Amino acid sequence: MKDFVFNIKQRIESEIKNIQNSETHSASQIKQIISFIEERINELKIFIRNYSFKNEQEEILFFKELKPSVCCLLLYYIRVYHIEERRLSKTDFAQSIYLSKELKQLEKNNEQIGNFYQYYKSWNTNFDYLYFCRESYNILLDTSCNSFEKERFFSTNHDYDVANIMANDLLKNYLIAEADKLNSQLYYQAIDVMYNHKMQWTDSKTSLVELIYALYSSGCINNGNISLKEMAQFTEAMFQIEIGDPYRTFLEIRGRKKSRTAFLDEMKNKLIETMDKLDNF
Repeated sequence: MKDFVFNIKQRIESEIKNIQNSETHSASQIKQIISFIEERINELKIFIRNYSFKNEQEEILFFKELKPSVCCLLLYYIRVYHIEERRLSKTDFAQSIYLSKELKQLEKNNEQIGNFYQYYKSWNTNFDYLYFCRESYNILLDTSCNSFEKERFFSTNHDYDVANIMANDLLKNYLIAEADKLNSQLYYQAIDVMYNHKMQWTDSKTSLVELIYALYSSGCINNGNISLKEMAQFTEAMFQIEIGDPYRTFLEIRGRKKSRTAFLDEMKNKLIETMDKLDNF
């Protein structure tokens, strides 16, 4: 029985490499992989339908380890397909945010499994008979939404949950790797803008300090969880300018006799002027 499952896994892994080495589009590759895995799972179903487990331990091994190790690949590639589909029209920055949200969603997915997640991750075996033997199947304990459609010869209370956990682990690694690649791209894009295109601040340093303090006071960056020093350092790097001591400059701004927000007032007036022109265009 183990040899049969291992053979199926080897065939899947080999076919995945062949498909990924082809010149077809990524989405087409994933579809081919999903189709191939589905066919192998059907082979596994036929085998189990006609197979008699030698003992309880062998049945638990199949439903706790062997079957999930194959089915998790199907879940994983289906989820990758949907993630890639949703990324298509997004900018690199929007993709980075999207992948971060997907990572957080994975944590919620594991939480939804409840106590079983802790049971499985702690390598506990006390309730394996209840969780991974078909004789113990109870639809009220089945957490998967399609339990009423399950083929009982091929299902237990929690084998799907194990496959789901395995798929989530694979997906977590995938999302982290993709996010790292995107973040590297964004970093080098920012460096290119700063140093090659030379995005320079051309107004006074005092005006820039006024803007920095306005952003800092409003808490509109990181929900206010950023220090004034960090904001100043980022601004210096972005605009290739040395601000000096922003606090000393801020004291001068506070001591103005006329408008203490001269630069911000000017910005507001120019924005209104631009909108008025567009309205009359």
